[in-house]
Amino acid sequence: MYRILTGAIFCLISSILFATRYIAAAILNTRVEVGSNFPYFLELLGSELQIASVITLLIGIGYIVLGEIEVKKGMK
Repeated sequence: MYRILTGAIFCLISSILFATRYIAAAILNTRVEVGSNFPYFLELLGSELQIASVITLLIGIGYIVLGEIEVKKGMK
């Protein structure tokens, strides 16, 4: 049961990291007076947050799957 909760927390962290990248780019984009350079600011921020969000999502899914397997074995 604790693995499922841990997996859900990792998925929550993943979504926060994913959203942080876009929020930071939007904040940087407010300093531009003419036009929208949102894709430029996404590139400027790099891909570290995106990679971290994918890694934490995979860890979270793994924990959820392991927790479900553990629950199924406990029922038999």
